[in-house]
Amino acid sequence: MTEKTVYEKMAALASKEVSGWLEDAKWRIENEGWLKHSQYIALTILRTLRAKKMSQKALAERIGVSPQQISKIVKGGENLTLETIAKIESALSISLIEVPFRNEEPAPLPGSPEKKGEETDKTSAHYPAVHAGEKVAVKETTEKKVWSAKTGSVDSRKGNKTAKDVHKAR
Repeated sequence: MTEKTVYEKMAALASKEVSGWLEDAKWRIENEGWLKHSQYIALTILRTLRAKKMSQKALAERIGVSPQQISKIVKGGENLTLETIAKIESALSISLIEVPFRNEEPAPLPGSPEKKGEETDKTSAHYPAVHAGEKVAVKETTEKKVWSAKTGSVDSRKGNKTAKDVHKAR
Protein backbone atom coordinates (compact mmCIF):
# COMPACT_ATOMS: atom_id res chain seq x y z
CA MET A 1 0.00 0.00 0.00
CA THR A 2 1.41 3.37 -0.92
CA GLU A 3 1.43 6.46 1.21
CA LYS A 4 -1.11 8.10 -1.08
CA THR A 5 -3.53 5.17 -0.78
CA VAL A 6 -3.30 5.23 3.02
CA TYR A 7 -3.98 8.97 3.06
CA GLU A 8 -7.01 8.57 0.77
CA LYS A 9 -8.47 5.79 2.94
CA MET A 10 -7.99 7.85 6.12
CA ALA A 11 -9.59 10.89 4.49
CA ALA A 12 -12.58 8.79 3.43
CA LEU A 13 -13.05 7.48 6.99
CA ALA A 14 -12.61 10.84 8.70
CA SER A 15 -15.74 12.74 9.70
CA LYS A 16 -16.53 15.95 7.90
CA GLU A 17 -17.99 17.43 11.10
CA VAL A 18 -15.77 19.33 13.52
CA SER A 19 -15.34 17.48 16.81
CA GLY A 20 -16.49 19.17 20.01
CA TRP A 21 -14.13 17.21 22.27
CA LEU A 22 -12.15 20.28 23.28
CA GLU A 23 -15.25 22.19 24.39
CA ASP A 24 -16.49 19.11 26.24
CA ALA A 25 -13.15 18.75 28.02
CA LYS A 26 -13.14 22.44 29.02
CA TRP A 27 -16.71 22.14 30.34
CA ARG A 28 -15.78 19.06 32.44
CA ILE A 29 -12.78 20.92 33.92
CA GLU A 30 -14.86 24.01 34.73
CA ASN A 31 -17.60 21.91 36.38
CA GLU A 32 -15.36 19.37 38.06
CA GLY A 33 -16.43 20.32 41.61
CA TRP A 34 -20.15 19.64 41.35
CA LEU A 35 -19.63 16.76 38.90
CA LYS A 36 -17.65 14.86 41.55
CA HIS A 37 -20.49 15.35 44.04
CA SER A 38 -23.03 14.29 41.42
CA GLN A 39 -21.07 11.13 40.65
CA TYR A 40 -20.82 10.28 44.37
CA ILE A 41 -24.56 10.78 44.73
CA ALA A 42 -25.22 8.64 41.64
CA LEU A 43 -23.10 5.77 42.98
CA THR A 44 -24.76 5.99 46.39
CA ILE A 45 -28.21 5.85 44.79
CA LEU A 46 -27.26 2.88 42.60
CA ARG A 47 -25.78 0.97 45.54
CA THR A 48 -28.84 1.67 47.67
CA LEU A 49 -31.21 0.61 44.89
CA ARG A 50 -29.29 -2.64 44.50
CA ALA A 51 -29.22 -3.28 48.27
CA LYS A 52 -32.97 -2.63 48.58
CA LYS A 53 -33.72 -4.57 45.38
CA MET A 54 -35.56 -1.51 44.05
CA SER A 55 -35.77 -0.45 40.42
CA GLN A 56 -35.05 3.01 39.06
CA LYS A 57 -38.67 3.10 37.90
CA ALA A 58 -39.90 2.48 41.46
CA LEU A 59 -37.69 5.29 42.75
CA ALA A 60 -39.03 7.59 40.02
CA GLU A 61 -42.61 6.82 41.09
CA ARG A 62 -41.80 7.47 44.75
CA ILE A 63 -40.31 10.92 44.13
CA GLY A 64 -42.64 11.97 41.31
CA VAL A 65 -40.24 12.17 38.36
CA SER A 66 -39.89 10.23 35.14
CA PRO A 67 -37.74 7.11 34.91
CA GLN A 68 -35.68 9.00 32.34
CA GLN A 69 -34.84 11.62 34.97
CA ILE A 70 -33.63 8.91 37.37
CA SER A 71 -31.54 7.46 34.56
CA LYS A 72 -29.89 10.86 34.05
CA ILE A 73 -29.29 11.21 37.80
CA VAL A 74 -27.61 7.82 38.15
CA LYS A 75 -25.28 8.61 35.24
CA GLY A 76 -23.72 11.24 37.50
CA GLY A 77 -23.98 14.27 35.23
CA GLU A 78 -27.06 16.00 36.64
CA ASN A 79 -26.80 19.18 38.70
CA LEU A 80 -29.41 18.27 41.31
CA THR A 81 -31.49 20.71 43.32
CA LEU A 82 -31.71 20.44 47.09
CA GLU A 83 -35.38 19.58 46.65
CA THR A 84 -34.56 16.58 44.45
CA ILE A 85 -31.81 15.43 46.81
CA ALA A 86 -34.19 15.66 49.78
CA LYS A 87 -36.86 13.64 47.94
CA ILE A 88 -34.35 10.92 47.05
CA GLU A 89 -33.03 10.83 50.63
CA SER A 90 -36.56 10.44 51.95
CA ALA A 91 -37.56 7.78 49.41
CA LEU A 92 -34.45 5.68 50.04
CA SER A 93 -34.04 6.47 53.77
CA ILE A 94 -30.43 7.53 53.23
CA SER A 95 -28.34 10.66 53.58
CA LEU A 96 -26.74 11.92 50.38
CA ILE A 97 -25.34 15.21 51.66
CA GLU A 98 -24.43 16.41 55.12
CA VAL A 99 -25.14 19.93 56.28
CA PRO A 100 -22.68 20.89 59.03
CA PHE A 101 -24.31 21.56 62.38
CA ARG A 102 -27.76 20.61 61.04
CA ASN A 103 -29.15 20.04 64.53
CA GLU A 104 -27.14 22.68 66.35
CA GLU A 105 -27.38 26.40 66.85
CA PRO A 106 -26.31 28.47 63.84
CA ALA A 107 -22.79 29.87 63.84
CA PRO A 108 -22.43 33.26 65.55
CA LEU A 109 -22.47 36.35 63.43
CA PRO A 110 -19.12 38.00 62.67
CA GLY A 111 -18.06 40.12 65.63
CA SER A 112 -20.47 38.44 68.05
CA PRO A 113 -19.22 36.92 71.32
CA GLU A 114 -18.42 33.23 71.05
CA LYS A 115 -17.26 32.30 74.55
CA LYS A 116 -19.12 32.06 77.83
CA GLY A 117 -18.97 35.32 79.73
CA GLU A 118 -17.45 37.23 76.82
CA GLU A 119 -18.96 40.61 76.13
CA THR A 120 -18.81 42.69 73.01
CA ASP A 121 -20.22 45.90 71.63
CA LYS A 122 -23.12 45.22 69.31
CA THR A 123 -24.05 47.32 66.36
CA SER A 124 -27.27 47.46 64.44
CA ALA A 125 -25.59 45.31 61.78
CA HIS A 126 -25.35 42.39 64.24
CA TYR A 127 -28.48 42.90 66.32
CA PRO A 128 -30.79 45.51 64.81
CA ALA A 129 -32.77 46.02 68.04
CA VAL A 130 -29.62 46.73 70.10
CA HIS A 131 -28.19 50.21 69.86
CA ALA A 132 -24.47 50.71 69.34
CA GLY A 133 -22.54 50.80 72.59
CA GLU A 134 -24.77 48.38 74.47
CA LYS A 135 -23.12 45.22 75.71
CA VAL A 136 -24.73 41.81 75.58
CA ALA A 137 -23.25 39.01 77.69
CA VAL A 138 -23.22 35.48 76.35
CA LYS A 139 -23.74 32.77 78.95
CA GLU A 140 -24.29 29.05 78.61
CA THR A 141 -27.02 29.10 81.24
CA THR A 142 -30.53 30.33 80.55
CA GLU A 143 -29.88 33.41 82.67
CA LYS A 144 -29.00 36.41 80.53
CA LYS A 145 -27.29 39.50 81.82
CA VAL A 146 -27.77 42.55 79.68
CA TRP A 147 -25.97 45.81 80.17
CA SER A 148 -28.29 48.69 79.41
CA ALA A 149 -26.63 51.88 78.28
CA LYS A 150 -29.88 53.70 79.00
CA THR A 151 -30.12 52.78 82.70
CA GLY A 152 -26.42 52.11 83.32
CA SER A 153 -27.15 48.82 85.11
CA VAL A 154 -27.09 45.08 84.56
CA ASP A 155 -30.44 43.42 84.02
CA SER A 156 -30.66 39.66 84.86
CA ARG A 157 -33.50 37.58 83.53
CA LYS A 158 -34.26 33.89 83.14
CA GLY A 159 -35.03 32.36 79.74
CA ASN A 160 -33.81 32.88 76.21
CA LYS A 161 -32.88 36.50 75.62
CA THR A 162 -32.99 37.83 72.09
CA ALA A 163 -32.05 41.19 70.70
CA LYS A 164 -35.78 41.95 70.61
CA ASP A 165 -36.02 41.22 74.36
CA VAL A 166 -33.08 43.58 75.00
CA HIS A 167 -34.90 46.27 73.08
CA LYS A 168 -38.10 45.70 75.10
CA ALA A 169 -36.17 45.87 78.39
CA ARG A 170 -35.34 49.53 77.88
